Amino acid sequence: MENNNIEIEIEIEIEIEIEKKIVDLYNDGINMNPLALKFKKTPKKIKEILIKNNIKIRSKLDNIKLRAEENNKIPFDLQIKIIELYNKGISAFKLRTFFKISEKRMQKFLQSQKDVIYRNCGDGLRIYYDNLAIERGININILNNLTEQSCYWLGMLAADGNIFKRSISITLKYEDLKHIEKLRNFLNLDNKIGISERECLIGTKSKGKFLKYATIRTSSKELVESCIKYGITNNKSKTLKILNKNLLESKDFWRGCIDGDGSIGFYKRKDNIKAPSIHLCSASLEFIKQAQTYLENIITQSNIKFNIKNSIYKDKKNLNHIKYNGKKAYFIIQYLYKNNTVSLERKQKTVDHIMKECLFYEENKDMVTNTKNNIARKT
Repeated sequence: MENNNIEIEIEIEIEIEIEKKIVDLYNDGINMNPLALKFKKTPKKIKEILIKNNIKIRSKLDNIKLRAEENNKIPFDLQIKIIELYNKGISAFKLRTFFKISEKRMQKFLQSQKDVIYRNCGDGLRIYYDNLAIERGININILNNLTEQSCYWLGMLAADGNIFKRSISITLKYEDLKHIEKLRNFLNLDNKIGISERECLIGTKSKGKFLKYATIRTSSKELVESCIKYGITNNKSKTLKILNKNLLESKDFWRGCIDGDGSIGFYKRKDNIKAPSIHLCSASLEFIKQAQTYLENIITQSNIKFNIKNSIYKDKKNLNHIKYNGKKAYFIIQYLYKNNTVSLERKQKTVDHIMKECLFYEENKDMVTNTKNNIARKT
């Protein structure tokens, strides 16, 4: 009997506690229907509890007024701070979490402000990263003006870069770490350079070995849009096609492409004389055709008589290649690399070596001079 009485007392205490919570929540502005769902009671029962506790039942009009008043509960100084941070790109979620404001109240407040454009999650992320880039001092418009430096780095990005929706990145071998640092300085970045190790999937000597790589990545919608307007898109592997005529005619751009996805070296002729060679590859046939047109234009402007047309060939991986040897290579390399202010250090060393070892191509010096002058006039 005593046990039954104790159980009844406990149940009464629990019910009193629940009723107290219902009253408190109703006074805080929660309506009867949400309270009924929360405490698994009917709206009629909730109403009885409120009347029992001498709580005045609100009408529909009262509830509308209450919701309007809730919007004004945010202090004026805090409202100004929220608007300022929201317009800078801080998300509504972060703001309501930091300032401890309910989701509905924050949403209604932002939507009621005339000087605020309410945005979805995607818009918020884009604005946040763009503002972050500006605050960090990134030169977001530097690729819009075609200079020697910007043309060169656009060439590197076209050949060896990655373009994403809101960011760009480039990865080179660890031995080219200094070159990554040059790009970081050019864009005025403070990003850390990532170092990773992975299996090399290309080449004859390095294939299958684990090599170290250096990567830099930065977020900026403006930098991405600059690349896209030149034809360097986020799906560029097979679709790369340069759309800007000035960029197509820039030797600095093509030097960047060779440094990124090309090669320069020697090959032995049948008479055992070392001769220069230059090569470029890409998954995009259209891009290789553009390269072929430009590089063979260099040769055309010289007075050398030989078969101009070099055919484009594909390898087993469906990559497109264009390659020049001997005199053709010599004049192309000389034109692209002589007196430049930016190039890949290890390839520049090879170029300097070629210029010393292949002086026999300079027997007709007027021919070399004419090539330079003609190309200079054309570009």
